[in-house]
Amino acid sequence: MKILFLHRTFPSQFHHLAAYFIREGHEVRFLATVVGEGDAPALAGMEPQLFSLDLETEGNLPPELEKLSAAVHCGKAAAKALKDLAAAGFYPDIIIGHADWGLLLYLKTVCPESFLVGYFEWYPHDWNEKLITPLAVEPDLEAKRCHFTAGATTLLSFQACNACLCPTIWQRDQFPLEYRPRLKVLHEGIDTNFETADKQSGFSLLRTGCNIPAGIPLVTYVSRGLEPLRGFSQFMAAARLLLKHRPDCHIIIAGKDASYYGAPPQDGHHTWKHIEDDIGIDYTRIHFTGRLSREEYKKLLRASWVHVYLTRPFVLSWSLLESMAAGCAVVAADTAPVREVITDGVNGLLTAPSDPEKTVMRIEELLNNAPLRQRLGEAAKNFIQKNYDSKRCAEKQAEWILGAVHKNH
Repeated sequence: MKILFLHRTFPSQFHHLAAYFIREGHEVRFLATVVGEGDAPALAGMEPQLFSLDLETEGNLPPELEKLSAAVHCGKAAAKALKDLAAAGFYPDIIIGHADWGLLLYLKTVCPESFLVGYFEWYPHDWNEKLITPLAVEPDLEAKRCHFTAGATTLLSFQACNACLCPTIWQRDQFPLEYRPRLKVLHEGIDTNFETADKQSGFSLLRTGCNIPAGIPLVTYVSRGLEPLRGFSQFMAAARLLLKHRPDCHIIIAGKDASYYGAPPQDGHHTWKHIEDDIGIDYTRIHFTGRLSREEYKKLLRASWVHVYLTRPFVLSWSLLESMAAGCAVVAADTAPVREVITDGVNGLLTAPSDPEKTVMRIEELLNNAPLRQRLGEAAKNFIQKNYDSKRCAEKQAEWILGAVHKNH
């Protein structure tokens, strides 16, 4: 079969599924606007075909229509890229695309016979969009109208698709009730090839001057960006308290000093880390690495004694699953998406992100108990290998998609 993947970033959530179809002998293409940063994994025998987006919105639009206008432009650009591909001889039997940004809106006008599978990651609406605002404030009426209208793109994409995927139960349940039965919950999985966490490994990163010898208690925190959505401020409050309790402990924070999901601070600070700098950071024991390469990241997880994942309810991070795959002893936010993968006391410990004392108590519970760390780490690794290994997940997704195509015909 001819199979086309469509995403703004190559290869993103489709890396493992595309690789599976390539291995199975299908003719696979990938349309994207950019290649992922840094160590974005390559696909054997595949280079993405890049196309340009024109996301300029018309002037004088009410704010409620700005995202919808951008989605229309995005959909038109994706449809043009598909038309060019079809004109060159590649008319896909199956199109698998991310439903955000309007990418899927007009594909069926170009290739009506293609079986369109949408990957639905997030539904923008008032009750969940306020989760990613910088502060715990109620959105004003205009923001609520904008959130509500932004959902129109997602609902139109539903109408365009023959089948719909969603990675987790909690993410599915953010969509309007009447649409949930159409969403098949199948996670894309992660690469589970991690060395098991070992407190004797130590961690050194010469370009940052970070050098933690083996045997030193090490707590790790990883996020794409250091921002409130992923609990950066809450972690810093717990980190300061932890250092007072444990003078032997070091902390490594990996991630870019930037906001990806929410706005930057509104009080004159450039980033959320700048706010923490004003409060005061002990740089002798709290080490910021910035963005890590894949190999550096794996080494960090291997050296971790306790890995902390504090997040508001939102899309479940690959970093949590990867830390579990590395056999880390994890302290994570007690939120619904996290509870899909962590059972308190079984394969990790849960905490209230807003309670730094409790978070520190849970971290110390692990720092002081090597057998508990080992038991939870092994259970976490086994759970991820069984349920989130990328090869198994890709096979499940492929079987479901091909089965849906067969039923459609």
